[in-house]
Amino acid sequence: MGSLGFVLGTAAVDHQQVLVDQLADQLKAAPAEDTFFYIVPNHIKFETEISVLDGLRERQNHGSTQERFAASRVQILSFSRLAWYLLRDTPIFRRTRLSKVGTAMLTTKILQEHAGDLRLYASEIQHPGFVQKLTDQLAELQTSNITADDFSTILQKAQADSQVKDNPAWLAKMHDVELIYHAYEERLQKYFLGNIDLYQQLAQYLYEQPSSKHMHFFLDRFTQFTAAEQQVVDAIILNAGTTTVSFTLDRGYPDQRLSLIHISEPTRP
Repeated sequence: MGSLGFVLGTAAVDHQQVLVDQLADQLKAAPAEDTFFYIVPNHIKFETEISVLDGLRERQNHGSTQERFAASRVQILSFSRLAWYLLRDTPIFRRTRLSKVGTAMLTTKILQEHAGDLRLYASEIQHPGFVQKLTDQLAELQTSNITADDFSTILQKAQADSQVKDNPAWLAKMHDVELIYHAYEERLQKYFLGNIDLYQQLAQYLYEQPSSKHMHFFLDRFTQFTAAEQQVVDAIILNAGTTTVSFTLDRGYPDQRLSLIHISEPTRP
């Protein structure tokens, strides 16, 4: 991998200021073909884009032409927008994206198609909120990188427990979830593009593209990563030219200043 750096400090200090300082320094030193990505959670992408670009302008003592050129090399994105940015011209984007309403409609259709095989959920379909709650549970399994086959394996092991065998309601519920999840996953993989598939393709792209070594990443304001996001982070660290990650820690540092640590490793074979 390339250079891996960490910005460490408490929430009382300005992590973004240090990251933008690093970003400005790297912009000056990097070749013209290099691209810089400042990655943040989706809900703060817009405000971060404004503040980061404003911060870069303040740090550049050049003319407006150079400022516009530098800004064109910097992208402030969420993980989902990063996937769109890098994969937008690839065949995977020809598949239909499902909205939250669309996934709930898909769950409803699967429940209706398999109503005769359900032991517990057939009578629940008409209850308000049931479909959305079930859809959220299926999405949580996917976000945790638990496939339908994984779920079946976990369920088989759990059924060996004597307490589980004596709980027919739980067994009926798990039977229904297993059946629905397999159908749900199969339909998604065949016809639709979900964030899990998207992030897997993004990670693969970062591993395979020689241009990854000309990419530089700054990860800021994340308190945790989903399993799918972690795959992307791993691919970034192993393949990008440089990666700088900000962590908010609960212990102080001298004078409450941020600590910047850099680690360099050999390039991944």
